[in-house]
Amino acid sequence: MENRIISELNQDELTKVFEVNQKLQHDVMDDLQEEEIYWVGEQLDILKSTLQNWEIGVNQNNYIIVKESEEDNFIISFKDMQQTFSVFPDSDENEIQEAVKLVNKYRDTNPDTEEFNELEDEVIIMAQELAYKLCQKYKKILDNYCTVYGNVLLYFLEFYADARMDRNFYINDNDFILYENIEYTKSYEYK
Repeated sequence: MENRIISELNQDELTKVFEVNQKLQHDVMDDLQEEEIYWVGEQLDILKSTLQNWEIGVNQNNYIIVKESEEDNFIISFKDMQQTFSVFPDSDENEIQEAVKLVNKYRDTNPDTEEFNELEDEVIIMAQELAYKLCQKYKKILDNYCTVYGNVLLYFLEFYADARMDRNFYINDNDFILYENIEYTKSYEYK
């Protein structure tokens, strides 16, 4: 019976470790979700000045509400977010560019005209559609991608085992149960 540290294992052995240890599966899934939520937060930071409210999380009633009278700024910020993070595939790029063109036309139109009012309504609708689409994208990532066994396993193999597990994690070759040596400092001070 030989103990081996995690970094000594190959991909097949790591897969066995993942399959055998349910707590590890949950920890890796939680870590993956936290990583994705972090990136969602980074993306929403670009939009936050144009948002009234939002809630994004795992298995929640997610929503993004654009501030009234900030719809045009939301669309421009949305474009900036897309350029920075490529949240949507290139196939959606045309829709985003059309929304920006709409905003530019709206901003260049005389506010005392009926055309301005019509364009304003279109900008509001477009902003709401983009906010909804973004919310659905986040929901798909957090509720579907981050909870699928195969995706969690892949995250474990490609990132977690290397980045989150040090020499304190080891297995017994016979059963692939994961163990962690935990060191701590005990204090004898009374408080």
